[in-house]
Amino acid sequence: MVVLSGAGRADKACLGKGTLPDNCRPAPAVHSTLGGRGAGAARGQAALELVVTVDCLEVLALGVGEGGQLAVGRLVPARATAEQALKEVEEVVGLREAVAHSTALGLCRVWWALASAHLGHPDEAEAALQALLAEESEGALHALYGTHAFLCEVLRLQGDPPRALIHGRRAAALADEHGSAFSRVEAAAFLGSAELAVGGLTGASSVLERALTLARTRRTALWYEPRILATLSEAKLAAGDHVGARALVTEARELVDRGRGWRLGAFDVALAWARLVASEPASDRAVLERALESLDVLATELGSDPYRRIATSERIHLTG
Repeated sequence: MVVLSGAGRADKACLGKGTLPDNCRPAPAVHSTLGGRGAGAARGQAALELVVTVDCLEVLALGVGEGGQLAVGRLVPARATAEQALKEVEEVVGLREAVAHSTALGLCRVWWALASAHLGHPDEAEAALQALLAEESEGALHALYGTHAFLCEVLRLQGDPPRALIHGRRAAALADEHGSAFSRVEAAAFLGSAELAVGGLTGASSVLERALTLARTRRTALWYEPRILATLSEAKLAAGDHVGARALVTEARELVDRGRGWRLGAFDVALAWARLVASEPASDRAVLERALESLDVLATELGSDPYRRIATSERIHLTG
């Protein structure tokens, strides 16, 4: 899901049906190591293929599971699941070759990086994504878009919006040229936040409005819908449109209350709400305090270091 697409969704579909994806079959390199002829060699090859196939499916399942953990905001289990999958790829003979053309390995590495950034390991997260970029070629555009997109998010969480913007724009360009509707929405969600962080109100609004329309029209990547609405709300607030900002963040809060969207996005919604409340001329101190408490609660629930830092900073800024 993160590293685009077609292939990633095919992996998941195959897992759901109990079948093996074509891009997760024992590679020719595995076959060539078996050597020999006759029944013994044939049995050996069949046995090794079965082991690799089972382990490959397990890695795919772990990748899907990790994405699920992140979706509900379980950062520690998500990181541990990714580490388990990556460890198996390194330890099981033939498994790296078997998953070489699958998105599963990239999924694990990208999601591991995002979880790591939230759990207080930003340098490790950035290094992992930079290493992944160095390994990928322009031919693997489906992988490049996802890596650039999540590097954008990791850098934004580190407090480096200018560098985040560079990768966000690259991700959006790749997704627009070669990606699925899902990839275009996902890249735009991260790019919009980076644009807003550097004061690009027009750019952020344009990117996010197109992404919102695409997500709703195609019914795809809707787990980003609350976050997109919240970021659009902040852009309108910064532009002085309080009415428009309130309408958008109210809609985002309703979606979160109904359990829509990935859990990490709930923090973006709570942050947009707190900033809106604080900006109103007749701001109610009790309402603002409840909004700030919601930020604290979410940051603690998620166990996110950058979210804790943002919550503390906002409390000082909005009440100082």
